[in-house]
Amino acid sequence: MLRAFKVNSIDYLLKPISPEELEQALTKYNTLHRPRTDYSRLEAIINQLQPVKTKERFLIKIGEHYRSVAIADVLCFYIRERNVFLFTKQGKHYPADDSLDKIESVINPRQFFRINRHFIIRFEGICDILAYSSNRLKVTLSGWKEEEIFVSRERVTNFKKWMDR
Repeated sequence: MLRAFKVNSIDYLLKPISPEELEQALTKYNTLHRPRTDYSRLEAIINQLQPVKTKERFLIKIGEHYRSVAIADVLCFYIRERNVFLFTKQGKHYPADDSLDKIESVINPRQFFRINRHFIIRFEGICDILAYSSNRLKVTLSGWKEEEIFVSRERVTNFKKWMDR
């Protein structure tokens, strides 16, 4: 009975307690109750500390010509008729070869935010934010004369946090 107890518990010590038995009990306790490291959390912290590797420019093909557009000139990326475009500070629209998901993974998240399924916007391009119905936000970008841009309901909280950092 005493052996069965020792297998399923830390230990059961009877008086007089021998130093060897006490040492074994403490060793077993330290082995079983050692703080476990949460490696996924540790990995997330390490990833945050590493420098973000982001694109500096996008190569755009216009007919037979190529143009390099610096990321600093981009105000937003958007989808129109199943194609991805970028919009620049100069008011130009250029086709992009990548999907918004791919673009989102290679641009700096401190500068850009995905506000809905169709738009990734740059912080510096925001002129105005208007509270809209149903807990949505309407965003105005400088130079943008196309359709209205809204932050989706699901992303409003994270967008506000991103804006308030």
